[in-house]
Amino acid sequence: MKVLSALAFLLVVTDAAAADQLWASGSPKGIELLWSPPQDQPLPKHYTIRRAQSGSGRWTEIATTAIGSGDSILAAVVARAMSNDAAARKRALDTLRTLLFGTPRTVAAALGTYLLDTTTTPGTEYDYQVWTGAVLIATIAGVVSHQRNIPDPPAHVSARQRAGCIELSWSTDSVVERGIVAFALYRAEANRSPTRLLQRPLPVTMLPADTVLGCFVRDCSVREGAAYTYYVAALDVFGSEGQPATISTVCRRSALSQPEIARVEQIGEELRIVARTADTVARALVPLIRTSDTKHWRETPFVQQDSILRLAPIVTRADAVAISVVARDGDLWSWSSIPVVVPIPDTTAPARPVYCRFDRDGGNIALCWTPSDDPDVAGYVVESASATDTLRRFVAATFFSIPDTTSTHRSYRIVAADAHGNLSRPTPWMNASLPAGTRPELVAVTPTDHGTLVVWRNLPGTARVLVNRYDDTAATPLTIASLDGSATSYLDRARGSHRAWYQVVALDSNGRYSMPSRRVRSLQAERCIAPRLDSAVYRDGAVVLYWSHGSGSAYLVERIEAGSDDVVVLARPSRNDTTFTDASIAPGATYTYRIRCIGDTSAKEASLLTITVPQ
Repeated sequence: MKVLSALAFLLVVTDAAAADQLWASGSPKGIELLWSPPQDQPLPKHYTIRRAQSGSGRWTEIATTAIGSGDSILAAVVARAMSNDAAARKRALDTLRTLLFGTPRTVAAALGTYLLDTTTTPGTEYDYQVWTGAVLIATIAGVVSHQRNIPDPPAHVSARQRAGCIELSWSTDSVVERGIVAFALYRAEANRSPTRLLQRPLPVTMLPADTVLGCFVRDCSVREGAAYTYYVAALDVFGSEGQPATISTVCRRSALSQPEIARVEQIGEELRIVARTADTVARALVPLIRTSDTKHWRETPFVQQDSILRLAPIVTRADAVAISVVARDGDLWSWSSIPVVVPIPDTTAPARPVYCRFDRDGGNIALCWTPSDDPDVAGYVVESASATDTLRRFVAATFFSIPDTTSTHRSYRIVAADAHGNLSRPTPWMNASLPAGTRPELVAVTPTDHGTLVVWRNLPGTARVLVNRYDDTAATPLTIASLDGSATSYLDRARGSHRAWYQVVALDSNGRYSMPSRRVRSLQAERCIAPRLDSAVYRDGAVVLYWSHGSGSAYLVERIEAGSDDVVVLARPSRNDTTFTDASIAPGATYTYRIRCIGDTSAKEASLLTITVPQ
């Protein structure tokens, strides 16, 4: 194989997840465990490992590990990771994770995060837990003893040619979860055995979580016209190399030259790019765009007609867009053209604002509305119309104050305006007077410990609200409250209010009445009477309770053991149940059972029975 003349790579992976990672694999001696230290606390000095046969749930403590000795650099990092300074501890833990993925067994042994379990039965599946004190930090299930796990092949492997080199890339998503620490790369020419493209595996480097997922390698030791097959295999923390992913490509005899943009034209909302390239083999010219409010290039839908590229309308709030063109022939890409920046006229109208209400403050009325969600909205146009004229005013806020005396004979609507002069659709016309024939909505009349709560929904333009009550003995309503137009509830503290009927009436600023709401009566809550416990019988190692039907729908069955103040809730039976079996009892214990209504915290009306379980 030729000596690799130029090799450049960029490896980017996300940081580990917040949860601690535990990796396991079978070995010739049993099962190997390796885990990362917790990230949200100082570095523990000891760990406890528990094991159970897979799915049994019977956990047994099998070993403890502790921080051991290491070189001076590792010892210094460990000391910082055990400090109480949160910022210094986080930096030290990040460094430890990087070191852990460099030499897993050595660093894990020094951190106390490695165990070789040699007390397992070959071919048996086991579950493991790792604890630090009373905190479970990691768990793994279904590890087969003496059976080595092989990493999966890397996903999304691709190859393309650029400037005489073959560029390889593959996904490094979830490498931390799978315990992948490096990648081995091989190359084979046609009818030849594969050889190492890199003499050593490519190590995984931990970078911040906001970077791009992917691994990128450029092979510039290729020959024009030769066919190559590349193999990419993953290596885990235990040194196991998995099955490789493969991809084949051909190094073409000439690379495409850099295209050029002759001009960019804007016809309506469509952009037209006139591009040229010296290569007749380049059948596809791909446009790339980047708007002024983003940092990344992206492809956009287009139609190609010879050297003219017609781009679909670019929907954006940006003021300008940078355009570049790439020549492509299959997986062969050229360098991109020099970008051209063109302005984008914004013709997209903002979203229509939503009308809220009229708020009255003394002699003024404030017209309020919900702001538009569009980020480039510069303000709002308030249109005021009467029978003789229409006025327009521009405001930046989401309210508009007008004199109360002029509001009753004018209607209003709101239009949002953005920085480019685009106007939204207008809101419906609004008037401070109550529309004829309308009535407020009485939502609920609810009894409380302090009286009867009346809740309603107001009409737009409401200045005052009257609350009327109909007593059982009265033929005409009694107005019990006159409230401000913003009020939506009232508490009637009168004795016997739970037997009354209620309605509300709205008034506008001119004193005109709306239609009254429908009349609603207070609904008394159903009184719950707990069932009576008839008997408690010990049978077949359990206590069986029997009771008669009650008058409620929500009960609790509870138990109190003699000598204890703790109340244990055993069940929530339905109103049709009349029996319950308590199997969680101890021989010789004395229990008191009761059944009570939910919400009756005093349990004064609860039925009680006491029974002593035989030895």
